[in-house]
Amino acid sequence: MKHSATLSEARARASWPLPEPTLAYFPNARFVPSDRDPGAGAARQVRGGVAVEDVSDEFGHVPVLLHRCVELLTPALTRHNSDGSGAVLVDATLGAAGHAERFLADFPGLRLIGLDRDPSALDIARQRLAPFADRVTLVQTRYDHIAGALAESGYAAVESVDGVLFDLGVSSMQLDRAERGFAYAQDAPLDMRMDPASPLTAADIVNTYDEAALADILHRYGEERFARRIAAQIARRRARTPFTSTAELVALLYQAIPAPARRTGG
Repeated sequence: MKHSATLSEARARASWPLPEPTLAYFPNARFVPSDRDPGAGAARQVRGGVAVEDVSDEFGHVPVLLHRCVELLTPALTRHNSDGSGAVLVDATLGAAGHAERFLADFPGLRLIGLDRDPSALDIARQRLAPFADRVTLVQTRYDHIAGALAESGYAAVESVDGVLFDLGVSSMQLDRAERGFAYAQDAPLDMRMDPASPLTAADIVNTYDEAALADILHRYGEERFARRIAAQIARRRARTPFTSTAELVALLYQAIPAPARRTGG
């Protein structure tokens, strides 16, 4: 189960395997303890007649715009009945189900369809939403496959639902788990798959895509001004030894980025 790290965990993980020059370019790579302490315990609240545990700390996710999301979607979800009966909400980026839990508790008649690509996230959401299981359908898929998810859930089209919520962005549920290979704060396999069952890993891309494709990815999606330089060095290095870990890639970035840019940070 994913959670934010405690102070003791932070101290235990204080050592960093990469050389100090690498940290000079990535000053935020050192582990910083989260301000969400899972040891604080879960507070129980009653919403919509259901006792709900505040487990945002445990799951490492605090939906900071939760109240505003509820406020904006309430008119659509209550157009049939004030308790949400007859309404369907799609949470297209379910994650740890912080938003979903609040909507289901506030609207005891609401039905929710939750989508997520990450099976670990769905396991967490399933546990968290257990008190509302009879009103919840979970589907493992990407949010751009929403039409197929609705059909699988028994709804003919997007017009069948009353609201759709997208909480877009990378989640600490993936970043904080070293074995997922998303972050450079710890050395880990070069993976980065949202769905661990997907065949293509970050290592596959780094080791097999041609230099031009790598440069395009870094420039287009990473807005990296040294994209071509990095791609060229990746191509030269992998010809000798394929990349297997995040630390190897970070070390190459340090070598590829010019010294003046390294001094100002990445």
